[in-house]
Amino acid sequence: MQNMSLQETAISCTSHSNEEEDLLNQMRIWPEIRKDEDCFPKNVLHSKQRLHDTRQKEATQEIQAQSEQQLNEDVADIRWCGCGNCTPMPSLIEHLCCHEQPIIFSKIPDERNCITECKFFNELISRERADLNFKMTTLGLRKQPNDAEYTRGLRKASYRNFSVWIYGNLGTSRTKPIPSCVVKVIRSSFPDPQSKNIGFL
Repeated sequence: MQNMSLQETAISCTSHSNEEEDLLNQMRIWPEIRKDEDCFPKNVLHSKQRLHDTRQKEATQEIQAQSEQQLNEDVADIRWCGCGNCTPMPSLIEHLCCHEQPIIFSKIPDERNCITECKFFNELISRERADLNFKMTTLGLRKQPNDAEYTRGLRKASYRNFSVWIYGNLGTSRTKPIPSCVVKVIRSSFPDPQSKNIGFL
């Protein structure tokens, strides 16, 4: 085994010292590390976690797409209607027929099949009654509303008239779903020029 000369040892130490100095300088100019992945970009554990997260995200998106498709199919389906006058509504909570609520069903005359065929219902949603109710609830109105606001007010007044007839005074914070057949008749009686209708909410 040959011994290194003193000169070779000094050169070797100098080169190691230079390499260390270069490495330290490189580390000083690197950008600040904010995530573990920045330190170990090829870390197998992080790769597996990213793959798991990606698969989980894809599975969640697929479930959401299936749920939306099912919801759209449920919304379009009107087999829940018992009176024959209901129409599809935008949300499942509004899928309500006058036959489903005993308190509403009890007010349907024997010779009729729907609450909208009841004589008193038609008086409740008459233009005169809706107009009077609208004016009474908007006493502070300073100017005449435009057509869209007025017809929306008439619809709301008619929904309110129906709710008070069926459930009594619910107060300002409580609402109950209104049957689809009732909503359909009220909307056709007071159509919105821009088709921006509201339901019971």
